[in-house]
Amino acid sequence: MRGSGDSSFDGQTTRWQLDSRSMAAADQTSTDFFSSPVTPCAQEALADSHRIVLNQDEAVRFLDALETVDQDTIERLRVRCDRA
Repeated sequence: MRGSGDSSFDGQTTRWQLDSRSMAAADQTSTDFFSSPVTPCAQEALADSHRIVLNQDEAVRFLDALETVDQDTIERLRVRCDRA
């Protein structure tokens, strides 16, 4: 989404309006705008990956964890990515 070009900020501007204006200023699509900060962190995580072998119980626990949203874990990941 492209913004209107108006770069004023009046204190009533919503997060979406700020994001839209930022996307327009950077001449990026929303996908590019929102994925660009996480790309280096994802690349680093993939570069450090190793083969993981799990037994049946571990595999079940791992898959259950993937399906569960844990806000504390998400926040820790954000902090880690911010440090990168």
